[in-house]
Amino acid sequence: MSSAGAIVLIASECFGSSCKLEPAREMPMCMRKLIDSVLIISISVLMISCSSMPQFALDDKAKNKFLSLSGVIGMEFAGPDVGKCWKYEINKGELLLKEVWSCPPQWIKPEPFHIDIPDEAPKGLPNIKNYVYHGPYSYNSDKTLIAISVSPKKSSINYIPTDFVLIRCDKKEILLQTNNHDEYLTIGSIAWSPDAAYLAILEMKDKILYGPREIFFTLFSHPISEYTYFLSIYDRNGNLLVRSQVATGLVGGSGRVFWKH
Repeated sequence: MSSAGAIVLIASECFGSSCKLEPAREMPMCMRKLIDSVLIISISVLMISCSSMPQFALDDKAKNKFLSLSGVIGMEFAGPDVGKCWKYEINKGELLLKEVWSCPPQWIKPEPFHIDIPDEAPKGLPNIKNYVYHGPYSYNSDKTLIAISVSPKKSSINYIPTDFVLIRCDKKEILLQTNNHDEYLTIGSIAWSPDAAYLAILEMKDKILYGPREIFFTLFSHPISEYTYFLSIYDRNGNLLVRSQVATGLVGGSGRVFWKH
């Protein structure tokens, strides 16, 4: 049924003989139902009409770097704004679309190793001055190493994972810590290479949108953000081998990275 048809049907029900009034000075119950329905339908139409598809691509200069890595790096992205999810894989230096499916208007479920609040971090990890453990983390295949994101305690944005540390699990020894100091570049997902020689870090930056639709939602709900995703590859010494933008224009969405043979 079209939006107009739905509104007409609700209106006919509202103004028919079954309409019951609330106590004096209150709006009729069916009138409130009509107004709520019109608002919901209007929001849905506005979302669909103003949505645009995100773009996925590797930077040209990064393709040769990815070509030299063994295994297959994959990423999944959720776009609740357009009701779709995408699965991409990097194979022979190219970003290839592997699957598209419909998804409800919600984010991809957090990975098994994800921290919503710092207290959920694995216990017994060494203290790091001026940092707290937060965000995603990942063990290598034999669980001798853990890569875990951290957030500066004094960040102007509380508990945003901007860096990561590599810890030897048996000795609780910190082997390295990155210092990006960019509170607007957030770590969203971490994956080890199958041989545990490299780490894939999926990072994102967001910006709040201010178009007609976004202003409408800000008034009635909350601001809408558009995300740009970057994929970074580090070796076990903390050296950044390659960083490439992989997705742009993902509105209110999420993503994760994985690495397989």
